Amino acid sequence: MDVNETIQIYLRKLNNQLDSDFAAQGDDLATRIGSIRSLLPDALLTLLRDIDTRATQLSLSPREDSASLADFIFRCGLASEQLETLRQNRAAESVAAFQTNGLPPAEFEKPELDAIAHFIAVRDRLLRKVADFTLKAMLILLGLLILGLVLGVV
Repeated sequence: MDVNETIQIYLRKLNNQLDSDFAAQGDDLATRIGSIRSLLPDALLTLLRDIDTRATQLSLSPREDSASLADFIFRCGLASEQLETLRQNRAAESVAAFQTNGLPPAEFEKPELDAIAHFIAVRDRLLRKVADFTLKAMLILLGLLILGLVLGVV
């Protein structure tokens, strides 16, 4: 495996993590970082920008520098761990508002936090769909009432 393939694998992993956990948008790492920079702490933002810069430098240099590549891989792993920690903290914050029988979110295990956060997301999606359907039904009924009044049926 050459250097460019290795770089692309690690960048793809970071991009997927940014997409799935933080809903980042963009074509490359720099635009994804820019789309969610308000959600990221400054140290993590700096690390991700450094990773993007190093990836560009490594892909432009055709020679294989194992120390630079190892440093790049280490930084990608560090950023991935920090992103995972940030995601877990955000899940814990969203669970804090949820009734958890008096237990603080810090006492939950990671799978429990993920399950509760997933439940909250599903619940919010379901309530949004119900609200959309209710609004549409009310607008249709209002339109039928106005049509009935205009035609003199009601």
